[in-house]
Amino acid sequence: MLKLNYEKCGGKEMCKKYHYEFKLGTTEDRSVLENLKNKNHSSYIKQSINVVYVYSLVDSDIPYPNKKGRVVYIGESCKHSQPTGLRFSQHIASSEFGARGRNINYTLHKYYWNGVKLSLDIYDVDNVTKDERKAIERDLINAHIKIYGAPPIAQGTSGLLVDDIDNVDETKAQGYFG
Repeated sequence: MLKLNYEKCGGKEMCKKYHYEFKLGTTEDRSVLENLKNKNHSSYIKQSINVVYVYSLVDSDIPYPNKKGRVVYIGESCKHSQPTGLRFSQHIASSEFGARGRNINYTLHKYYWNGVKLSLDIYDVDNVTKDERKAIERDLINAHIKIYGAPPIAQGTSGLLVDDIDNVDETKAQGYFG
């Protein structure tokens, strides 16, 4: 198990951190994520860059069991045949309904399309192996569970097809939810 030193990143003094905020209906909308894959934009993240990242709420808290928090999702990526920045535009579909992509994170998608301001912090973890990158992600998720009493609220909702969920008839299940 890789022990992540939170003051140092991958054994280095500090990894590069990039911070972005975005919200539907503002000049800083989903296009912020699109720019991460655009080689002509200053925020472009080229291929073969190892990153771990954290999506958070900006203006509100989540009442986790141990204490309030803002982290919604923790992930990792490194694309070798395409820009690593492509991963971020895949998390949230370009339209609210009719989304079919398996890379969409349903909960992030819903937060965005419901007008919630989100932030994305991307950490360049430099030259680590795939297993080390995944271990960093796992350590961050486990630290979140220890601190807040639960995994981030959007963890485990990637790969759910937005329109499949949107087309569910929830009326039969409502009796189970109090």
